[in-house]
Amino acid sequence: MKNINAKRKNSSEKELHLIIAKKMTTAAWLLNDYSNDFWLVKAANNEILKIDFDMTMPDGKLHSHFSHHHRMESIKRATFDARGFGNEKIDGYAQYSIARDLMLLSYWSALNHIMHFSDFGDETAADFIRASSYGIEFLTGSLDRVEATMKKIVENGRKLSDYKRSGIGAAAGLNTSWMTKFLHTNRYVDACIAADQVVERPEPEKQQLSVSAVNRRVASIERLWEIDGKENDTLPSSAFSDELYGLAKAVSKVNGHTKSIPVDVAFHLVRNAIEWVSSIGPVLLDFEEKARAGLALGSYQFGKFSEKLKEEFFSRPEIQKLPREIFVFMRDGYEVLNVRGPCFTHLAAACYVIIVTFTARRKQEVLKLREGAVSGNEIDGWWLHSIIEKTLQREDSTPCSDLVVKAVKLLERMSKVEERDGSDKCIFHFPLVSGEGIRKFSVDTSLRKFPYVTVSPQEAEVYNSWSFSSHQFRRLFAILFVWRYEGDLGALSYHLRHFNLKMTLKYVLDDELNKMLGEEFHSLTVSKMQAIANETIAPAGILGKALARAIEKMRREIVLFDENDLEQKIERYIDDKGLRLKATPWGYCGASGRPSNIRRAACQKESNMSRKLSEDGSPDETGSDESTCARCFFHLTDQSREAHWREYGNRMEDSLNGTNLSPRMREHISARARVIKIFVQNSFGKSEVV
Repeated sequence: MKNINAKRKNSSEKELHLIIAKKMTTAAWLLNDYSNDFWLVKAANNEILKIDFDMTMPDGKLHSHFSHHHRMESIKRATFDARGFGNEKIDGYAQYSIARDLMLLSYWSALNHIMHFSDFGDETAADFIRASSYGIEFLTGSLDRVEATMKKIVENGRKLSDYKRSGIGAAAGLNTSWMTKFLHTNRYVDACIAADQVVERPEPEKQQLSVSAVNRRVASIERLWEIDGKENDTLPSSAFSDELYGLAKAVSKVNGHTKSIPVDVAFHLVRNAIEWVSSIGPVLLDFEEKARAGLALGSYQFGKFSEKLKEEFFSRPEIQKLPREIFVFMRDGYEVLNVRGPCFTHLAAACYVIIVTFTARRKQEVLKLREGAVSGNEIDGWWLHSIIEKTLQREDSTPCSDLVVKAVKLLERMSKVEERDGSDKCIFHFPLVSGEGIRKFSVDTSLRKFPYVTVSPQEAEVYNSWSFSSHQFRRLFAILFVWRYEGDLGALSYHLRHFNLKMTLKYVLDDELNKMLGEEFHSLTVSKMQAIANETIAPAGILGKALARAIEKMRREIVLFDENDLEQKIERYIDDKGLRLKATPWGYCGASGRPSNIRRAACQKESNMSRKLSEDGSPDETGSDESTCARCFFHLTDQSREAHWREYGNRMEDSLNGTNLSPRMREHISARARVIKIFVQNSFGKSEVV
């Protein structure tokens, strides 16, 4: 009886909501008229978002055209109702996301000749969910559409080189606001324009979205089922069921976490961001300010001024190593200097990468940084002050490096926060040339462009297989923390030497970052064991020899040998043993925080007065040194650290040759030197230490 009454109550409440919804077209969060084809909605911190419903459809017509208008109006109704009843859980960003998902549904419907939502059959919604699981590029069929469009252009005797990418996209019926997400499509169009012909089309591997991403899309289309069917074009009840959530889970990728950026790609990106922040950025801003000051001159004087400024700009050594086309555009046959655009896209992107990577803060926590976000000095250290949204939900401070300070100061200079009136002091909001209004930094768009502006064609190949998104950048901190001693990091290692990643980790460690760190430690361990198996490294140290023997035993146990079988056995071995390699400047430590490991670790013996433990209870390498690790059961090294070991041995011998050593100190250093000499000889061949 209670259940029946509850159902009646829910039913009557829904009917009441529907009656109110017919009349509701105004709300405090809607800043313009409901009937407009675009809405301005209020988001957090009084930020204003634009939701443009009038997109380009597959047939080239606008969404507001009479053939599509009924779907657009239903989407507006569903978007309004999501927040119209004072739903505090739905803010401006969530509302924007709902509208975008529903517009994707409308676009896909038109693409598949389904002109009304009410025409959806039992399987239609399920087909949309399956298509959604592979992302917007697959859902819209963008590669097929641009290929067909470019073939028509060529067949009509016109040159592809006369077109811009955006023009071809629009002619193909692709919504231009989505074009930044079409990674493979954009590269294909650019290749065709460069070749001035339709080249062979790539067939990219489908990348499945996470379960949560597809579930969000299911929840969005569910709103079309909830709105009043008498007033709107709505989904029939047969097109929606709880089974769609099960389908979303079935067709999404199993591991829903953010995919890890490949280590070489991550290091390339961070190294380039460092160069822009430390050397290129200050020069750019100097010239941007000079160019802005020159606008006060008359047109004739400004022409002469700009030519002189351009000549001076390209004479700077920091600029000469970059492609010239980044900073110029053509107008009436003349080359015009443009430093403002690169400042607010590439330089802002570099600053964002540096801040989010070296502080491990989240996207919105960084984008909401305000004037005065850093404080401190070089002696006592620097601190970044930001809102911690997911856990503390208040402002907190994180230790940061001088590189982060430079990035924040550049953003403060770009955003002109000290000149802006009102409460908007966000350093990622940049003033327009006119001085009226601001331009907000677009993270995803800028991150897709920035990686390519400072790389050689060879380095560009590293990026071509990877699509950057803001969700991946917090993971960069985990990658740097775990992999920072791998390979020759060049300029990156210089900055990392002066940055205490461990101190920052104490302030930002949470379940999410802890999981990322665990995944990266696992990846490093698998990578190192596979390298031993493939004989690309020669393992040294007691643990190194033990792992080599374990791998050889695995090979003998596999009857029909296959490399995939070996890889699976390596994975199982790592999981069974709980093995986690931690990189140090002189090798790798395989000791965990288990009591048995702590008892056996050389650096944890009572004789070692400097012994330390990490946050997870495992040995901390800062409480050890080379001579201690050289005789430890858990130590592994390889030829990538050979130069370090030989140099360390030579320094020990130089110390012994000094004349100011006490007998006790000489005896102590001599014992350590013997350990190093034997280790180097056994690990890397005849010792060069004399």
